Amino acid sequence: MKEQLACLKAAYGREGSDHGLGMCGWVLVIVSFLLTLATFPISIWMCIKIVKEYERAIIFRLGRILKGGAKGPDSV
Repeated sequence: MKEQLACLKAAYGREGSDHGLGMCGWVLVIVSFLLTLATFPISIWMCIKIVKEYERAIIFRLGRILKGGAKGPDSV
């Protein structure tokens, strides 16, 4: 048992069982966070644009069903 523990310590190069991210891990976390922050406004803008297009389609479709005739997509 002691031999196996010694082999594990030698393989990991550490005395304890602390398995942190390390330098490369933290660099990847920071880069991922920065990319998320950089693309967040663009993704929100795209979501709002898609919702507006969906609203136009609903108004156009309901305009055909309801009395008063079809409403064009530009009338919104």
